[in-house]
Amino acid sequence: MKVIRICIFSLVVTSIMFFYYSSSLLSDGGQLIFYMESLSSSNPNIRSEAALAIGKMGSDTRETVPILIDALGDKDIKVKENVIKALGNIGPEAQGAVPVLIEMLGGKEKVISANVYSAINKIGIQNEASVAALTKALQSKNPVIRPIVAGIFLGTKINPEVTMSLYKKALKAIDPLVRRTAAMKLSESGDKDLIPEIEKMLHDSNADVREAAAFSLAGVAAKDETAIILLAKSLCDPSEKVRSAVFTVLFPLGTKVKIAVPILKDLLYNENCADKKMAFLILMITDPEIELPVSTLMNLLENDDPDMIKLVILLIERLENKAEPAIPKLTELVNSDDIGVSTAAAQALQSIGAAIQAEELELQKTSNKRTTHRDNKISRDQAAGEAQSAIALYFVETLVEGKAKWPSQITDDMFDDGKVPLTDFGGYTWSYDVSTHSILTN
Repeated sequence: MKVIRICIFSLVVTSIMFFYYSSSLLSDGGQLIFYMESLSSSNPNIRSEAALAIGKMGSDTRETVPILIDALGDKDIKVKENVIKALGNIGPEAQGAVPVLIEMLGGKEKVISANVYSAINKIGIQNEASVAALTKALQSKNPVIRPIVAGIFLGTKINPEVTMSLYKKALKAIDPLVRRTAAMKLSESGDKDLIPEIEKMLHDSNADVREAAAFSLAGVAAKDETAIILLAKSLCDPSEKVRSAVFTVLFPLGTKVKIAVPILKDLLYNENCADKKMAFLILMITDPEIELPVSTLMNLLENDDPDMIKLVILLIERLENKAEPAIPKLTELVNSDDIGVSTAAAQALQSIGAAIQAEELELQKTSNKRTTHRDNKISRDQAAGEAQSAIALYFVETLVEGKAKWPSQITDDMFDDGKVPLTDFGGYTWSYDVSTHSILTN
């Protein structure tokens, strides 16, 4: 116990003498040189105090960075801790230390990892070397390192000149939160060249990442058809949050989404698409006058969303008499617990019934008209035949009398009933051509 007390006393005395000498007897420049030299001391307490002193001097000690980087390999944990703090206090000027600091993550000493995290946050990610080191760490499968690196990526100030490079590489990170953040950050650039990278994220295994990828296309969808098509294909994503994100991006585009109408229709016919609501709504917004087959609309009625059902019923109603196959299903929906669905179904049935009745009436009128036309033609032909016979008889009679001639006109006395037949039967007419002595019909 006595030996321990002596050692502690020795360390305290050493520290007091160290600071007294450096602060009282040396100039500011001399102090810094003294601290730098002290980092090579055989006494770990002196090395630790030297690192601590340099850290307190802040960003004015940037020339110490190379020596401090070397000191990161010190075997004494207290020295390491103070060296890391010193580098953090120097700030962006200590950028060269970032790759080494990142490599130190995930060590056995949790205090070291915590200080590394804090130091990198103060220094920032300022160059490609730091980007490369951070990117490599983002690929780590070490469960200890991963959350720390993710925290650095999400919370550290990054030089704008290297952000694009980092975010592109971060799309391949193991941590889904990092991939999600990278996708969102890339969207802020509005760069169309990033679409292929974001397309990959739309197929990510993590729904949050896919959601972020959908939102990230908002900046380019208004001016690039490729982005619209990619988004349309994602309207059948198994995750509701992803479908909602896609809908949010496509909705304001209105008729610009017409380029994706074939895809939207395919989604409605796709049996593997569990929820077709978003695709259907976007299709209706894009082309309000579109007419879908009644069979497709009937399939869409198999939905638990009352709003969706009401919209489908409205489209079925627009089909009028073509919607006859949907009458049994609409009749069933009249008994729906949802008053909106019930009312819409009843209204549709009324409209469809009226349309079918009107069509049948029109068909009857057409049939009657056709019958009338046929009868008129027959009557005309009969009258023309009678007239032709009367002309022939007139010629024969005059021939017998030795005065053979054709009549100059057709008169009542040429017919048994004493009347010339009607010449016009609802537009079907006949007339006598004196020059050819024949009956002409239209």
